[in-house]
Amino acid sequence: TRRSSDLALTRIRQRLVRIGEGLGTLGSALAGVEAGHLRPLGPAVIAINAQFEIILSALPGIAAKAAIVAQRRVR
Repeated sequence: TRRSSDLALTRIRQRLVRIGEGLGTLGSALAGVEAGHLRPLGPAVIAINAQFEIILSALPGIAAKAAIVAQRRVR
């Protein structure tokens, strides 16, 4: 039984090594995608977020004016 447990542990180690190699490959691929595709989008994302900040900051004022208009229609 010791021999079979040693064999099982050896197989597990081999599989873990293969999984580790696969994860290394995946990590390299993801780094390439980030560098080639996502990082260049950074300035555009910042600009879009800035526009959303402007729009979102205007919403409370728009809502207040809409409430006044709605109240006038009720009368």
